[in-house]
Amino acid sequence: MIRALGAAAILAAVVLTGCATPAGDRTGYDEETTVGGIIGEWQLTKGSDADGRWSVNGTPVTLVIADDSVAGQGPCNAFGGDVRVSGSDITIDTVTSTKMACTDDSRTRLETRYFQALEKVTTAEVGGTSDLATLTLRGPDETMKFTIVARKTAH
Repeated sequence: MIRALGAAAILAAVVLTGCATPAGDRTGYDEETTVGGIIGEWQLTKGSDADGRWSVNGTPVTLVIADDSVAGQGPCNAFGGDVRVSGSDITIDTVTSTKMACTDDSRTRLETRYFQALEKVTTAEVGGTSDLATLTLRGPDETMKFTIVARKTAH
């Protein structure tokens, strides 16, 4: 219970305070000053795991990476957790979420797979262009591809 409250506090802090640039503003971002160049808000575009590809189908699924925490919106629930980044190595753990019921079984399945995959990723790779950066997270059987929503500056 305490861990869930802590994750909720982290999520609230990231969403309500934070140091985000306005959504869509991709200017002034200096990748050299961020943790692994991945601090910001990302939207999931593709995913797969040992059971195959995921059906994202435009479902807004986000990942907000801060200095030492992650947060975001799954297909049904908001979530938060801890993150450690060293070069291209990444560890995401202690992922906790709200417990809203999904109205659709496919969204429930996507959320379960997404949250499980987040805790299994081991590498992160930033690519794309300055206008449309991409982030790929990989684990033993997991691959998740994201596009940038908003860059954030490191603290």
